[in-house]
Amino acid sequence: MSLFDETETTPEPAPPQPVGGFIDTIDKRILNYCEQTFWETGYVPSPEVISDKLGIVKKRVLESFGSDKFKESLATRGIDLTPGISGKVLDPRQIMLANLLLNMHDRRSIREKLKIVQTSQQQYNAWMRQPQFVEYLRKRGEAMFKGSDHEAYLALTRAVSRGDVNALKLFFEMRGIYTPKLNIDVNIEAVMLRVVEVVSKHVTDPQVLVTIAEELEEVMPRRATTQTALSERVN
Repeated sequence: MSLFDETETTPEPAPPQPVGGFIDTIDKRILNYCEQTFWETGYVPSPEVISDKLGIVKKRVLESFGSDKFKESLATRGIDLTPGISGKVLDPRQIMLANLLLNMHDRRSIREKLKIVQTSQQQYNAWMRQPQFVEYLRKRGEAMFKGSDHEAYLALTRAVSRGDVNALKLFFEMRGIYTPKLNIDVNIEAVMLRVVEVVSKHVTDPQVLVTIAEELEEVMPRRATTQTALSERVN
């Protein structure tokens, strides 16, 4: 056949191999149920539960859990069969990933960082449900935050040296030199009505009450409530 024969067809590529190698139908059922239960509850169901839910004899379930291909399939999906053991001491990949995630100067995406530590997104999601790993990230993050005080002061100093007005205000506020006026939301009308009640208890002369009301009205020219209240007291 000629190299330039257009009728020649290129053989189709073989389908990709399933995760963890080829596993039989029963293993797939067990694997799918384990994955579903793990992401719903955070735990891998016991062989007894799997046997009861799927109607598969316990011996066959145990055979699946003993298969290296089955374990590899679980691991690829981020499912840990021994969370009580592995969760106490972090995996070296977790430490490396934490360093990458907490590096403020590393602008690469999480996906790129996962690729560096050879970890799948599913495995990362599983780690983020592991209390020890999450706590490690939290404590490292808090330590970094506390250690950034000097950087904040330096940035403020640079802004002040540039003459930034907002930076100058913040600087003087921090030094106690400048204190902006506090906005206090007070119901003036309610306060004045309370004053009227107190005055009316101790002043019985109607003319004096009217005079007080007029003077208060001058203080609050837009409100007639105070004078009305005093007039009611007089009457």
